[in-house]
Amino acid sequence: MDFQRLTLSETAARLPAGESVLILFHRHPDGDAVGSGFALKLLLEAMGCTVYCVCEDEVPERLRFLTEGLQDSIKQENLPADFTPSRIISVDTASPAQAGTLYPCYEGRFDLMIDHHAKGEPYADYYVASDAAATGEMIFDLSREMLARGIIKVIPEKTDYCLYAAISSDTGCFKYSNVTPRTHVIASELVAAGVDTATINHKLFESKTQSQMLAEGAAISGLAKYFGGR
Repeated sequence: MDFQRLTLSETAARLPAGESVLILFHRHPDGDAVGSGFALKLLLEAMGCTVYCVCEDEVPERLRFLTEGLQDSIKQENLPADFTPSRIISVDTASPAQAGTLYPCYEGRFDLMIDHHAKGEPYADYYVASDAAATGEMIFDLSREMLARGIIKVIPEKTDYCLYAAISSDTGCFKYSNVTPRTHVIASELVAAGVDTATINHKLFESKTQSQMLAEGAAISGLAKYFGGR
């Protein structure tokens, strides 16, 4: 089946207002998936939608600071029993395989796919920007397009916080080769908007759970040297 490639403007025009929306992102969710997904949730809620994010796997403990106060669980079995989505949007999910066991549940029902990966397998009409360092950059552009067109009146609280976390996470705190000048421009706009970047980067890169520390300790204690320590 052929799916339509959408522009930023066309994607903004397709966003539903006042409907029930399910946002799906890839299994083993990372900061970009969680940050982008929840930023889009906030934007759609500003349009009067009832929105839930869903994933095969739960949000990792180290990323739960992004979802606090927004949604307790993203597991399908924990969604409200009376919630029936009229629209389904995926973010940061390049192929059906990445959606895992949830894909068969919604196959053929996806309205929109938003992703930044150059290599993917479209399964719905799609907005893909392979030059974006993270899907968070695309949702940032979408949020500003919505604002400029009057689709929303203001950027909802915590949206920019989620977007900065998404971008910082997928760029390794702006160290990876996928970083572009545009990445830094977007980051500067988020800083100017008041995002607490220091706290976000500390949580993403400088803090660890007890289980992580124990695992690293076990790995280090098991190190062995070979070939004269080389």
